[in-house]
Amino acid sequence: MTKRRRILLIAVVVLVALSTWASFRAHPREIVLIGVVDADEVVVTPPVQARLDSLWVEEGSEVKAGQPIASLDRGELAAQANAAGASAASLRAQVEQASLSARQTAGEAAGAVAAAHARVASAQADVARQDAELQRVTAESRRATTLAESGGLSPSELERATTTLHVQQQMSASAVQALRAAEADLRRAEAGELAARAARGSVVATRARLEGAQADSVAASARLGYTELRAPVSGVVQVLAARRGELV
Repeated sequence: MTKRRRILLIAVVVLVALSTWASFRAHPREIVLIGVVDADEVVVTPPVQARLDSLWVEEGSEVKAGQPIASLDRGELAAQANAAGASAASLRAQVEQASLSARQTAGEAAGAVAAAHARVASAQADVARQDAELQRVTAESRRATTLAESGGLSPSELERATTTLHVQQQMSASAVQALRAAEADLRRAEAGELAARAARGSVVATRARLEGAQADSVAASARLGYTELRAPVSGVVQVLAARRGELV
């Protein structure tokens, strides 16, 4: 049987007609049939849009499967690939820097919070000691006043007891102020810890952007590979539907 097949290829809109003939030798008592198979059309078109840069075939040219037949302008696609790669590189650097900063900030914040808690605990203990001492000195001052009124205590001793009371009152007030300052430091340290957590969240968000940029870069690089068009099958160029410089 003789078979005639025409394959129509559109590569950058290149039409190729493939004619294939096959003959079979008849064996004894076999019936040999000869016929024509209707033409098949194979469409070859670029998966990206760009201008036709080179066309290496003409109408009537014979091509083999895998043979380069045309190329597209790589300029714009290359620029897109470079931009995508640069964006990915920039985000990668941002992730590295942000991760390092977040780790340092987290460590510093944790240390600051622990130290602030320790200062608050120490200040609270000091306030308790000073309050206890103030109560004792206040009681002694009252006894001294009572004794002085009855003549059992000299004026100088009363003055000394009164001075001791005033000094202790100042020390107690200073202890309270120190406690308030330590508590303020603790609040600032805790705010820093919250900021460190936010920094870690920013790293996660930037890393997600990096993954998207890397995917874009891979896709852009893949599009560059589509700029060379090859014949998928062997055949003969039937029609050229696009010329060099045209957008396809």
